[in-house]
Amino acid sequence: MVERLVRNEEVSGSIPLGSTNPFRRDWTLQEFPRLGASNLASAVTDNLRVISRLSMDYVVSIYSAILRAGAHDPLDALLLSTVAVANVAHLNADPDLSRAHAGIDQPEPMEVKRPISRNAVALSLGLSYETARRRIQKLLDAGALIEVDGGLVGANETAHPDMVKAMAEQNAILLRRMVRNLRELGVDI
Repeated sequence: MVERLVRNEEVSGSIPLGSTNPFRRDWTLQEFPRLGASNLASAVTDNLRVISRLSMDYVVSIYSAILRAGAHDPLDALLLSTVAVANVAHLNADPDLSRAHAGIDQPEPMEVKRPISRNAVALSLGLSYETARRRIQKLLDAGALIEVDGGLVGANETAHPDMVKAMAEQNAILLRRMVRNLRELGVDI
């Protein structure tokens, strides 16, 4: 049985050496009671295959939508998504700031975004630094990324606002579908 789950944590400061993904920390099912989530641990183990099927369907569906909407190959799309997620990951830890930029017409201004280094992108995706550097340079040259003091910031909010809006709407539809399907199959979320 699979015994590892992944939980989002805020990214702050430098990336620890040896970290394979600076955006995630692995939790084992045994740690859930310590986290005050004993009912969640039971619900997860009882429905693990349902959760796995529906969450993977969501991941494939949103990634497919990202690929159809953009002009980038799959790895470049993943690099762009990684940068975009890292730029605003800290908002999830601040409810007021998150709500201030919750609407589709309220994009995060540049001063709110936190840049990410090439090395952190490479580590988070398990890519060699050289592969990430080369691909990122191509994305910088194409204007898909912006280099600022401290690292990289995504440029799609300003370069392609209609695409960003369409992708946000598609994401919301797919997420609602996943939640509805989980509930219909008896998974308490």
